[in-house]
Amino acid sequence: MLAGRAVMINWSDVAKQDRPAYYEWHSREHMVGRVGIPGFQRGRRSIAVRAQRDFLMLYEVDDLSVLTGAAYMAKANNPSALTRSTTKLISNSVRAMAKVELTLGIGQGGYLLTLRFDPGDAGEIELDRYLRETLPLISEMPGIVAAHFCVADKAASTLVPEERKGRPTYGRFHCSATKFRCRATRGTGKSSRKAPGSDFAPQRCRKIGAGMASTS
Repeated sequence: MLAGRAVMINWSDVAKQDRPAYYEWHSREHMVGRVGIPGFQRGRRSIAVRAQRDFLMLYEVDDLSVLTGAAYMAKANNPSALTRSTTKLISNSVRAMAKVELTLGIGQGGYLLTLRFDPGDAGEIELDRYLRETLPLISEMPGIVAAHFCVADKAASTLVPEERKGRPTYGRFHCSATKFRCRATRGTGKSSRKAPGSDFAPQRCRKIGAGMASTS
């Protein structure tokens, strides 16, 4: 299960030749700095197995106010010289601050399937009902350790601190994340069947992004 009532989630690309520098900055400065902010519970980085973008970053926080609060904004508005130089290596970023509407499961897993989508003609109420009925069933499937449903908050997501200027910040979407067991952590191997949700109710929502990632 997620460790808070909100998340900051980011999909992005980093060219292979730039990844050593990126890893050094992200692991030793950026992620350490973020989880040191009051209200940040956990930070994770995953690398794509099969996806539209190379990396998925997920920060779990107490609630949305953490992501608009003074402590976070002070950090984001005063980037270090290393942050300024390294973020130039990041491209095709899609980020949102999202409320956790539903989080289920028994663990974190080693593989993640994420889906970004907007409600279709049926609307948000129908989609919300469908996901609340379906995700509990998915979370109990063999090989699945967790399933989550998050909805981006426009007001929080459209804030552009100094360190994000010049990079895309907000995409209106709902997000569903399904987590699989990993051989290294669970001993069962990645599920070989078609990933649950890969044909995610197309009559109910418009899928705008998807990907499978593993922890990096």
